[in-house]
Amino acid sequence: MSKKLFNRKEFLIIIGGLATLMGMVAIAIIPKILTKFQGNTSGTSNSVPPSVPKEFIPKPESIKTATDKEPVSIVYDIYPENLNGTPLLQLLKIRRGNFTMGSPPEENGHQESEQPQFVVTFAKPFYMSRHPITQEQWEAVMGNNPSTFEGERDLPVETVSWNDANKFCEVLSQKTGRKYRLPSESEWEYACRAGTQTPFYFVDDLDANYDTNYKYKPNQIDRVYKGQTTPVGKLPANQFGLQDMHGNVWEWCSDSWHSNYIDAPRDGMSWTTGETEKAVIRGGAWHSFPSKCRSAAREWMWKKVKSNRIGFRVVCEDNS
Repeated sequence: MSKKLFNRKEFLIIIGGLATLMGMVAIAIIPKILTKFQGNTSGTSNSVPPSVPKEFIPKPESIKTATDKEPVSIVYDIYPENLNGTPLLQLLKIRRGNFTMGSPPEENGHQESEQPQFVVTFAKPFYMSRHPITQEQWEAVMGNNPSTFEGERDLPVETVSWNDANKFCEVLSQKTGRKYRLPSESEWEYACRAGTQTPFYFVDDLDANYDTNYKYKPNQIDRVYKGQTTPVGKLPANQFGLQDMHGNVWEWCSDSWHSNYIDAPRDGMSWTTGETEKAVIRGGAWHSFPSKCRSAAREWMWKKVKSNRIGFRVVCEDNS
């Protein structure tokens, strides 16, 4: 009798264990089956498609522009980029075309790294930020402000490394759905020159934030040395509508450093071989000699370095 009872208990325990196991399997599998079934009946995927950014809608704006004589106001199409419905930055469309990159030996301040001169051809237009990225724009995208010269929100962001600048472009691209990046060196010079072949797009005078204790030419207008960055957008633009290309902060480019232009790309692409731990910087800064602010002037900096003399502007690719 006792042996019979023992076998019955054993049997009940086994049955109970099997029932529990089958229940656990059902809990794990049934939702997946239902999800698959629902997906098949609807004919659509459960994944949310990435949002498609709206096309840029240009807004005409009058900008004080440098000319051969006195600055004049010219109307440009400004392409605004918004973030979460709030205006973030302004872009200008840089038309396709070609230009001669570098400087001739007779140009005042010419360096060997600016030769040989060569023609670069851009098959497609691109968008470039009207100003260097400001502290306000950086904070809106990255949530912090690394700058040394804090204060006015339209001061250019600085004390950012080449890697930091690329990270900004990456995050901005994710937030907007567009492709943002640093400009190539040839894109930068093409945009800076805006059709000129003179040392500066100002032609007759260097109206910029640089070390004014030094002059590019004897008859240059006397100006007060600021000793730090100044708010963007206060000085005349070039013929493309871009501002602050000369002085204020050096600007990171995507290219690695090369000591001359032998074998440089002729299509406007970034030159990423060479001394890959160094990157090109362009435009000069608030501390620079005037010759370092020329359109053709170029220097390098270690990509990991953060300096209050270096900032950047961005390019948005035209996929039309």
